[in-house]
Amino acid sequence: MIRVLVASALCFVLLAPSFSHSAVVTEQEALTIGENFIEFMIDVRGGWGESPSPEIVAARELRKGDLFLGYHLSVSPDGHMVVPAVRVLAGLGFNTP
Repeated sequence: MIRVLVASALCFVLLAPSFSHSAVVTEQEALTIGENFIEFMIDVRGGWGESPSPEIVAARELRKGDLFLGYHLSVSPDGHMVVPAVRVLAGLGFNTP
């Protein structure tokens, strides 16, 4: 979990300047991306880890100081997702089903 957050934070700190002209993902968009990804995982793998019916239970902003990196989504019963702040990268989130 920590490794994923550190890797994603580092990636976005390095890439953020090159995407400064791109639109920023809103919390609602991050939740929609997360829900769509969960549905995709259920279709492909039959569930999210051990659960056939997972759900996103919390969303919080990821920040490094004043730099907004994206959203951390907690998935019940087990797992996490990171949705990048830059809309161009939003489909490249990290997850742990």
